[in-house]
Amino acid sequence: MDTIVEVHSVTRTTQKPSNKKSHEKIDITRIDHITNVFTNVKSQLHARLVTSVLDIVKKNDKFRRITNRCFEYIPIMALCMDSNMSEHSHLFDELQEQLSSKFKSIIIKLQTIDQYSSIHNILKTTKNELNKFYPDKDPENKNVFFQLSKFIGIYNELKENEKRSLIFIIPEFESMNISIFENFINLLSLQIKSISISFVLGLSGGDHSLQRLVASRIASKLSIDTIYDSSARKYYEYIIKSLFLSENNEQFTITAEQLHFVDNGYFETFSLAWLEHALKFIAFSDSTIQPVNQLNICLFNAIYVSCNQLPNYPLGRYR
Repeated sequence: MDTIVEVHSVTRTTQKPSNKKSHEKIDITRIDHITNVFTNVKSQLHARLVTSVLDIVKKNDKFRRITNRCFEYIPIMALCMDSNMSEHSHLFDELQEQLSSKFKSIIIKLQTIDQYSSIHNILKTTKNELNKFYPDKDPENKNVFFQLSKFIGIYNELKENEKRSLIFIIPEFESMNISIFENFINLLSLQIKSISISFVLGLSGGDHSLQRLVASRIASKLSIDTIYDSSARKYYEYIIKSLFLSENNEQFTITAEQLHFVDNGYFETFSLAWLEHALKFIAFSDSTIQPVNQLNICLFNAIYVSCNQLPNYPLGRYR
């Protein structure tokens, strides 16, 4: 007769003898340990990338102060993450905060598809941010394109200590229509000698470098600094060593089959969220279900799909 297993929120019953009590509280020490390892990895990564961006902006700012003029090209800081950009939202939040506090800059963060779905929407978002520092004295005029050119005229009459640079942040640049970006660059290039403008772009890496994405006529208007993240392989090696080969591994073991599953899955998705979920699933399964010979991939996939809709599930959702 097949074994009958009833699975509840945090307890289970089975016809097979078990060393666990039916209402024993789940030990989530190993799951917490996995969370800490991933938090440390992302914190170190983000700190290094933030520092690199700040150093470039500081260098550009110093040039403008010494020469009292703007660049002939639009500076671009392209962050190549070698993983899914949606998993690095905290990085761009930190960048926005640091750039706002350390430099006299107006930060325009384009993070939703609607904000960069057209030139009109980009300029609308830009205008809203500009008005926070330079209130529009003619609110009846709704022509966003005209407002931008009008703003430049007013900006040129400001005292030097009143002028602020513009920094556009686009975390998921590859989801933006490249022709919209190119048209926006053409528009901004007409004003680059009057006001300092720069970009921070998030790219997944690989063949999707900015030089490959934009036309050569647009690339000629840009000064691109590419900041590379550590490779996906280095991430993976660091995480695996921290969990299974360190002295404080919380007795976390993994089978050859499980490691093969994790290895293949990560290098297909290049997703830290997927890797974290997979390792937590293995740890959670080992602590609640009697040892089995095969990894239940169907159960894993079902839980992974629904995990974002169950924020209190013991595996936790990606943050």
